[in-house]
Amino acid sequence: MGRNLLKVLFSVSLSAFLAISGPVFAQDLTLQDLGIEQPGILPSNPFYFFKSWGRTIRQTLTFSDISRVELQLEILNEQAAEVRKLAEINPDKLEGFERAVKNYIDSAVALKTRVQALKPNQVGNSKFLDLFLDRALKHKEILDELMGRFKKNESYEEFYNLIIEAEERLTDAVAVIPGNIEDAKKFRDRFQSVIVKQKGELREFIASEFIDQLEPKIRRDARDELLKLKDSLLLRWAGRLRGLRAAIDNNSVGASFSASGTENQTFNALSNFPGDAKRRLKVLDEAREKIADISVKNNINIIRQQILDTVREEGGASKANAESAIADAGNIITEVRARLAEAENRAGISGILDRAIFNLAAAKNFFEDGSYGSAYSSALAASAAAKNALSSLIVKATDYGDELQSIKQYYDALSAKTKDNGLIADQNPKIFALMKNAESQIVKTADLINSGSDSPKIASAIRELKAILSSIEQLIEEALKFNASVPTP
Repeated sequence: MGRNLLKVLFSVSLSAFLAISGPVFAQDLTLQDLGIEQPGILPSNPFYFFKSWGRTIRQTLTFSDISRVELQLEILNEQAAEVRKLAEINPDKLEGFERAVKNYIDSAVALKTRVQALKPNQVGNSKFLDLFLDRALKHKEILDELMGRFKKNESYEEFYNLIIEAEERLTDAVAVIPGNIEDAKKFRDRFQSVIVKQKGELREFIASEFIDQLEPKIRRDARDELLKLKDSLLLRWAGRLRGLRAAIDNNSVGASFSASGTENQTFNALSNFPGDAKRRLKVLDEAREKIADISVKNNINIIRQQILDTVREEGGASKANAESAIADAGNIITEVRARLAEAENRAGISGILDRAIFNLAAAKNFFEDGSYGSAYSSALAASAAAKNALSSLIVKATDYGDELQSIKQYYDALSAKTKDNGLIADQNPKIFALMKNAESQIVKTADLINSGSDSPKIASAIRELKAILSSIEQLIEEALKFNASVPTP
């Protein structure tokens, strides 16, 4: 196979990582992913009321609390499938979508009420929790796609706001769960196990956006656990970006790739991903705080500017939104200051906090000058830095052992994947070099923990390990894609 063809094949594999526009991404999610073969009569059909009657009868004949909540989730999932099906057959017919989304909102509100009636053991020890979290992430994807299909403008403004309300009611229902589970860490672990099973190269980023929506709606201990999860997810996402960069720079998957312009186009495509551009910008800033790799960070900065431009075009960087963003940043900074006194880990926080305070001051100056777009941008940067400080503060010494254990399991899984798929060092030197490095770093990190080393050193080592392993995961995926593309002799 010629070298140019190798480049083309690898370019296609690379483009699949982030070059995901709204419609392409939506096609990745099927009705079967929702556990539904066919949704049946759709809200656009005049006989849809028969379907609604049937659901009401089923609800009337269901008696136990857990059975009622399971049925309500089933109905909500069916209605999400109806939205998805409408997108396939009548993508531009607003009337059917409006009815479908209103039905979804009503069911999400009803589901919240049902979940509130459950006892802690019914929520935490049932299959319902994993199914609910899985469906919630998939429903967000469907609603985000709808948001991208009917982008905010005067013609669709009312419906666009209806979609936003649907996502809010969905997160309201999920936010009830932590209140019904005594152990917030258990909720985090269950959520993480669901997230890793999702499809798509942007699964960690999508889940981080969902967590961002949940944060203001849940109690503090649960929020702290989800902040740890979001921190880990964004590190993993950034690590896979670094792995992609390594695949481009090295012959680690049997192909070379030097066209940086194509890579930039790939990264820039993230700005076309459907959903709330303001939230995407906010989460992207939090991810940017955690990225050390200069090449990856430069590409993230390009994406950020593109998304910020979109926010401005849609009127999202208004005076009111800038003022709100400044207030949010100030509140997070105030919380960081208040929690410094009770934190086990204070070292290294002052520098991050100073950066947040500096960006907040800049946001206020821009606001006073009437530069609301710049004020909004700086306020988001301040919030991201403050969130980074908060994420460091909430980590306890006892967390490090659990983190390292998870890292070891991740390493073992990747090691098994290389063996099971016949990957060898001669053909994939970068993968095996990183595996050797990771093994060495795991030992060193364990020594740091056992010797009671400074928390910042341990936290830094754990973050780097997560990034290395995520890079390895991406390199393995690219190697397998490339191997699958090469015809057997």
